[in-house]
Amino acid sequence: MMFEITRYLLGIVFLLFGLNGFFHWWPLPKMNPQMMKFNDDLMNTKIIMPVVKAFEVICGALLVINQFTFLATMGLLPICFFIALAHFSFNRPKGILIGSLFLFFRGVLIHHHWTLFLNILR
Repeated sequence: MMFEITRYLLGIVFLLFGLNGFFHWWPLPKMNPQMMKFNDDLMNTKIIMPVVKAFEVICGALLVINQFTFLATMGLLPICFFIALAHFSFNRPKGILIGSLFLFFRGVLIHHHWTLFLNILR
C-alpha cells in the first residue's frame, strides 16, 4: 500500500514538474538568492535542463502507469539525490524538509525493489 501511494505521488510530481519545465504553466516558487542563481545557471546551459525534464516526464509517466517501475526508479535516482542535495545546500531551512521527503519517498521505492537493486550491486 505504501509503495503504491509513493509510486503515484512521485510519478505525478515528476510528470507535472517535468512538463512544467517545457510549458511553464506556473512560476517557480520564491527561492533564496543562492538557490535562484544555481537554478538560473542550470537553465542558461540550454542542454542540461531539457534533458533532465524529458527524463522526469518519461520516468514519471512510467511510475503513474505502473510499467517498468524499477527502470523508472533507477532513472530518477540520480535526479532525486541531486534535488535533495541542492535543497540541503542552497535552500535552508525549508529545503531540508523538501530534500528529506524526496529521500524518504525514494527509500520506499528502493525498499520495494531491494532484491533487484542487490542484483545490480553484485
